[in-house]
Amino acid sequence: MRGIAALMVVIFHFTSRYAALYPQSPETGWRFALGGYGVDFFFVLSGFVIFLSLERCAGPLQFAWLRFWRLFPVYWVSVILTALLIWFAGAPGQQDGLNVLVVIENLAMIHQFFHVPNVEGVYWTLAYEFAFYGWAALLYFALPRHRIEMIVLIYATLAFVVTVVVNSAGYEIPYALTLAFLLDYAQLFAAGVMLFHVWRDGLSGSRVLMLLWFALMHGYLHGMIGLVLIAGVFLSILAVMRGALGWLKNPVLLFFGAISYSLYLMHETFGHSVMYHLIARGVPPRLATLVALIASILMATLLTFLIERPTLRLVRQRSRLRPGAALSPSAH
Repeated sequence: MRGIAALMVVIFHFTSRYAALYPQSPETGWRFALGGYGVDFFFVLSGFVIFLSLERCAGPLQFAWLRFWRLFPVYWVSVILTALLIWFAGAPGQQDGLNVLVVIENLAMIHQFFHVPNVEGVYWTLAYEFAFYGWAALLYFALPRHRIEMIVLIYATLAFVVTVVVNSAGYEIPYALTLAFLLDYAQLFAAGVMLFHVWRDGLSGSRVLMLLWFALMHGYLHGMIGLVLIAGVFLSILAVMRGALGWLKNPVLLFFGAISYSLYLMHETFGHSVMYHLIARGVPPRLATLVALIASILMATLLTFLIERPTLRLVRQRSRLRPGAALSPSAH
């Protein structure tokens, strides 16, 4: 599922997003606007996977330690490589506002809370992920665990109400607060947490109603298409829990799932640069798109198996997880 979500975002960026950024460039021939909802898919998967990771950790420090080594090494490499690409071979507009200080600030992954521009456009989602990790650890380790579902329900509902009321009044919530409190997307992380409890404890009428409520909230904030797609995500995850959709477990999708984090981090600016320069030299747009896709997959494969996997192996050897535990990957 991570592989599908990553490919949705990549194809969206190489078609609809590229056309919007470079309208003067020859038409690539097609659009995939729905691919942008792959981010919503990621947020639901995060809610599920992070609570799976929390159950396998002895405490908040171990959770933070494992999250750090899971996320940061390949992220640092992607920031540096993307900045170098922009400076030496970027497409028009990519260099706007990018300097060494911005690159350094991006390395902390919390730069958006301080209104620092992203080196790579997709980094905006990492701020939401980072905030969710903090809230999830607090919820799991500091509060009664048998109350988690109710607390998540109340929090997501409050976040929804605040967002709707403030926006309806014509005010704008400061972006740092939007990120810190997961506004606009709390219902997706909450749904992932609820799906984790379904997987662990079973499906019940109350959990079905809560998932429906989360889908309705998302539809109100992000439109009918968002509602339909996220409902489809919920149903797909529930189907997998029931042993259906076995075709998802095939070598191709498992491979894309394995490289999904690196592919997500290192595709947009890289792929757009490849496409722009190839099209400028007369390569047919569709062929340029295909080359960018293949090049991005190759880049992600190198980052996964040269940076990400060796780091995780080393951390596994030095970390003592609970019996039967594994260092589970993040949703990205």
